[in-house]
Amino acid sequence: MFGAEALQYTMVLFVYGHEWENPTDALKNRCVKMCGARYYILENSDENVQELFRRVEGMTRREKSRFFIQHSYEHLMKMYFEPWERARENKENVLKRELEELKTELEASRRRECALQEDLDAAWCSEKQLRKEMAVLKGSEAGQWECLRHKSIEFTPPVMTENQIITPLDDL
Repeated sequence: MFGAEALQYTMVLFVYGHEWENPTDALKNRCVKMCGARYYILENSDENVQELFRRVEGMTRREKSRFFIQHSYEHLMKMYFEPWERARENKENVLKRELEELKTELEASRRRECALQEDLDAAWCSEKQLRKEMAVLKGSEAGQWECLRHKSIEFTPPVMTENQIITPLDDL
């Protein structure tokens, strides 16, 4: 139907690539040999589909022409692939923005954590200083009480008899 020239625009597509034990076995396939060893093993991922489209575009660039397909197929390709590609790019952009927002939030959280850690360190230092001052004051206070206790023991009022107390009062 298309002739031998169509083989220059042909690539064999294998599906379920994740199940292949030895992907180089594809080179032994007769159909792959007829197509100039152009084949692709498709796996179920967006990146893998993008790679397939890049290879098809590369193949057509090497042939310096357009896809070797009928006009109706080209129209369908534009109708389905281009919206899919735009949706994929939009989703990728949304994910990139979300990633940037998360990075910004993470950085802000790290800055808050550092500030809180600095506050905590300052509080620890203040507490340590206050404990030292309290210990000094307690030691000083204990020393004062000890001194007062000793003074009260040392100070014993003289014992006077009743006559001794009355005599000085009479002089007044």
